[in-house]
Amino acid sequence: SHVDIANIEGLTFKGCYFQTMQNLPYAAETMMAINAYNAQFQVKDYCDSNITPCPQNNLISCRFMNFDQAINALGDISSVNTFYVNNAKFYSNQYGIRTIDVHNAIVLNSDFYIYTDSDCAYGIYAEGVSGFAFEENYFTKSGSGTQANYIGISITNSESVNQVYKNDFVGLSYANFADGKNWYRNERSLGLEYLCNTDSCNYTVFYVVDYTPSTETGI
Repeated sequence: SHVDIANIEGLTFKGCYFQTMQNLPYAAETMMAINAYNAQFQVKDYCDSNITPCPQNNLISCRFMNFDQAINALGDISSVNTFYVNNAKFYSNQYGIRTIDVHNAIVLNSDFYIYTDSDCAYGIYAEGVSGFAFEENYFTKSGSGTQANYIGISITNSESVNQVYKNDFVGLSYANFADGKNWYRNERSLGLEYLCNTDSCNYTVFYVVDYTPSTETGI
């Protein structure tokens, strides 16, 4: 990991650039830019101007390039810590953001150019999460990506009322991938919703794993 954090609050990354070189000899099997456990942190842009509000051309985004997991955020059932990402750029990562058991995460206005030399790659992979906001992001395959399954947003066992809202998905294998129980308690009419997203040239817009009315799988 370039940054390894655990059990802290209030850390902010502004305009940071994280990169590894591809095919490095002696590299770790899994390379991460930010590896977080039970940590509260933010990833935001930086303004290099004294003008308020900041001119658009003076905003420097956080950038992540060539990682297995650019951001890996893990929590536990007792944790209330979460993370916030806004206006970040993810280039050629197998996972742009991978998060498990972290509730109320926010990812906004970010671009994901997904890459893998393995079987699958994800813009956002979220498991066991609820209360999230994944909104107004852009997902597509990196121009150098090999033949594989490219997934925009994958959500597993959210078990709550959640929304994936106003994202753009272009040229992916699966724009949206859902697995497990993604509804609230026993109310199948309440749960994970997909609203106002835009899809172009994707092989499949929605893929729900093994869906039948009698199983625990659904959206």
